Amino acid sequence: MARGARENIALPSLAQAPFSKGPVLDRRGERVRTTELATRLRLTPLKIERAAEQFSGGNQQKILLAKALSREVRLFAFDEPTVGVDVGTRVSIYGFIRDLCENGAAVLLISSDLPEILHLTNRAYVMHRGTLRAELQGSEITEDRVLGYFFEREAA
Repeated sequence: MARGARENIALPSLAQAPFSKGPVLDRRGERVRTTELATRLRLTPLKIERAAEQFSGGNQQKILLAKALSREVRLFAFDEPTVGVDVGTRVSIYGFIRDLCENGAAVLLISSDLPEILHLTNRAYVMHRGTLRAELQGSEITEDRVLGYFFEREAA
C-alpha cells in the first residue's frame, strides 16, 4: 500500500476500460472511476492521490474494498472484515457486503464476531477445534445454536 489510493484501487483493473484504451492507460478514466468508488465507500478524506498508508485503518479497508469493486468479481472472501474499524466504517462495510449480494456476488464471510454472523449470513458453518460442528441455514442461525455448537454442547 505504499502508493496512493488511486493507484491501489486501479491496480487490478489496469487492462480494462475505463482504466485503459487498448494498450494505453486512460488516466482520466482511471481518475473518474477511482473517485466514484472512493465516494461510494465514503473514503475520508476523499483524496485519492494521498498515500494509502496515510489513511486510518478503516479507510485503508475501504481502499481494499474499492480495489475489489474496480472490476467484475463473482466471489468475495472476507476474513474479519470489521476488526479494528470504527462504527461508521463498520456500517459502510456491511452496506458494501449487502450490495455485493444483491448484485449477485457470492460472499464468504469468516468472522469471530457473532452479531456479524447472525445478521449478515443466510448459511453458517460452525467450526470447533478445526472440526466442522454444524451447518445452519436461515432461521436456524441463532445465537443459542451457534454458541451451542461452538462450545460443544448440543444446540437447542
